[in-house]
Amino acid sequence: MARILNIISSPRGSESNSIKLANAIITKIKQNDPGVDAEGFALSDVKEKALEDGIASIVL
Repeated sequence: MARILNIISSPRGSESNSIKLANAIITKIKQNDPGVDAEGFALSDVKEKALEDGIASIVL
């Protein structure tokens, strides 16, 4: 089974053209191969979590 990790770095969310493009590409890949597992990873979530935990040494 193929796996895709979609690293989302845009803070614009649903307004981001790069996120829209990545989602369209992943959708097309999954249509051609339903066994593909795709997971999104937003860097903004990591930054927020680091701030909540008081980890100031992480630079994104």
